[in-house]
Amino acid sequence: MTMRHTLGALAMGAALIALTACSDGTDASANRAAPQSDAAPEPPPAPSVNEPPVVKPRLVADPSATLPPAPGRASRWYARSASPGPVAIFGPPNGEGSITVTCDRAHDALIFRRTTDEASSVRVVTLNLSLVGGASLVRAFSDGGDPPAYSGSMPLRDPWLDRLLAAKGTLETDLDGRAPLSVPVAGPLKQVVRACRASK
Repeated sequence: MTMRHTLGALAMGAALIALTACSDGTDASANRAAPQSDAAPEPPPAPSVNEPPVVKPRLVADPSATLPPAPGRASRWYARSASPGPVAIFGPPNGEGSITVTCDRAHDALIFRRTTDEASSVRVVTLNLSLVGGASLVRAFSDGGDPPAYSGSMPLRDPWLDRLLAAKGTLETDLDGRAPLSVPVAGPLKQVVRACRASK
């Protein structure tokens, strides 16, 4: 056998040994599981019994249906001639006034009268009259009317009336801290106070 044939035989043997070793070995990539792209997604976890249910906001189809009805004609001050003197009335036209201020010339005083929707058997209360510039207290007595009302007098010389004549904005009133009522300080009210003072 020549040298060339001997080298060829050795090369063929080496190739056979290499193929045998590859067939007996373990290929890790062949055993790796292929990703399953078509697998179904996992279901969301069931809600806990201790968690509140999810509530969606309910939309109102017509927002105007939730608005309160339009109020009636607003109350305002009226000045009227009466006996024993002119009177300023805050209320609806030709209706019961929530608050009235009457000139009592015979006693040099103004009579403040406040009505209330609260049923009460109290005979005497404190009528609180409050402006931005100061406040005054009037002892008021129940007149037994329907609706219930309390009346009290204030001397014409009371300095608080000067504040009232110079005031703008609102006059806050209540009865012993209850039944609050806010009214504007308007022309008819000042007109009655001035006329009553001018008559003395």
